[in-house]
Formats: sequence, structure tokens, C-alpha cells
Amino acid sequence: LADYQAFCRRVFKQAGLQVGWSARPKEGHLDALLRSTLLGALGAYGDEDTLAQAGELFASYREDHASVHPNIRAVVLNLAAKRGDRSTFDALWQLHRNATMEEDRVRLLAALTHIEVPQLLEETLERSLSDKVRVHNTVRMVTGTASNLQGLDRAWEFVKGNWAELDRRYGEGG
Repeated sequence: LADYQAFCRRVFKQAGLQVGWSARPKEGHLDALLRSTLLGALGAYGDEDTLAQAGELFASYREDHASVHPNIRAVVLNLAAKRGDRSTFDALWQLHRNATMEEDRVRLLAALTHIEVPQLLEETLERSLSDKVRVHNTVRMVTGTASNLQGLDRAWEFVKGNWAELDRRYGEGG
């Protein structure tokens, strides 16, 4: 896995540096999509510079949401969470609680599934069934956690352990 991740970082690094974190004037939507794709991939494959920059942008976002362009907010949140600890976890939940737009809430819930601390992933799963999360977002949180290498087994155990509730909520609708 480490060799593959290093290979992927080499593949994406130069292109990621070229697109950078900031939008350029008169940039099209494909450029914005390329930026978020490249930076997301670099961070997912463990590029330290990308993860550090995402952490700095997350700190700015906590102070002023407008400081991070909407086109890269999901990337910033996901990558900050990837290296996040209890403090990041708590901040993401607080931001979720205070968010006024559903789009922001969904981004924040998705970011929580990128955390790599096992205890925090388990807490994320538990909270997915609470009144803190809208019923239609629970499945997204469970599948997001299952997409995380640290969360795959935890998500499966969670589904098995909460099958009655999940079936009650979603059984008729799949």
C-alpha cells in the first residue's frame, strides 16, 4: 500500500502544484473540478504538503467560512479530518450543529467519515443514529466510514449491531 501511495503522489504532485489552492480569475467549472480532484487525491494518498495546507485552511474556515472557496471546502474538510484528532472531531461536530445550510451539514458529516482515529470513527457511527443527524444522512455516514480503511470493519460491525434499527428505518426503502 505504501509503495502504491508513493507512486500516486508522484503522479499527481506536479499537476496539483500547477492548479494550486486558489481559483484564478475567469476560471471555468472544469478547472475548479480539476483542482478539487487533484488536491483530494494528493491528500488521500498522504501528501504531507497537501495535508498541511488543508489543515491551515481548515483553521481559517473555522474563523471565517468565506475564507475557503466553496469549490474546495469539501476537500479542505475531508483532508483536515483525515489527520484530525479529538479537537478536529469536536470542531466538525460544532460546525455541523451551527450550519444553516443543508449542503454545509452534509459536507461536515462526510468529513467526519474521513477521520482515521478508530475511537472517533466509532463515535461518528454511533452519532449517525442520534437526533444530531437527519435520518436520510445516516446511510451516507455509514457508507462513508466503510470507505475509510480504518472504518471498514467498524462500519460492518456497526451495521450488524444496529441491524434492527437500520431495518426499521430503511427496510422498506432499501
